[in-house]
Amino acid sequence: MGKKRRVQVFTGSMLQPLYRYLLSAKLGVNPLDLHGQNIAKQIFLKCKQARPKYLQNDFNATLVQDNAAPASYFHAKFINGYEQKWYLHKSTEEEINRNLKYFNYQIEMERNLQGHDDEYEDEETQL
Repeated sequence: MGKKRRVQVFTGSMLQPLYRYLLSAKLGVNPLDLHGQNIAKQIFLKCKQARPKYLQNDFNATLVQDNAAPASYFHAKFINGYEQKWYLHKSTEEEINRNLKYFNYQIEMERNLQGHDDEYEDEETQL
C-alpha cells in the first residue's frame, strides 16, 4: 500500500448549462393553473440561482402574473433569434429541459460553424 495519488481532472470545458444561450426568460403565471404555477416558479428560481458565469451578460428573467393567458407559460428568447413558448399546464419540466438542451445543441453547432469559441475555461479539480 502506497500513498494514494490524486488525479487531476479539467472540468470547465465539459459544462453544459441549460440557460447558456438564453437572452430572456419570461414566465407568465395564471393563478388558476396550479401545476403551471409550480413549474414556473421552479424554472424562475433556477434562472435566478444560476451562476452569472453561465448566463449571457444581458440575460433577463421575469415572472409576471398574467390573468389573460389561457395557462401559465414560459417564453424563451435565444441569442440567435430563436423563440419558443411552452404552455406549462401541458408540459413537464423534463420536456422543457430536453427542448432547451436541443436548442443549446443547435445554437452551439451554428456558432462553431461561424468560428465562435464558447467553451468555458478549464477549472482544475482534484479527485
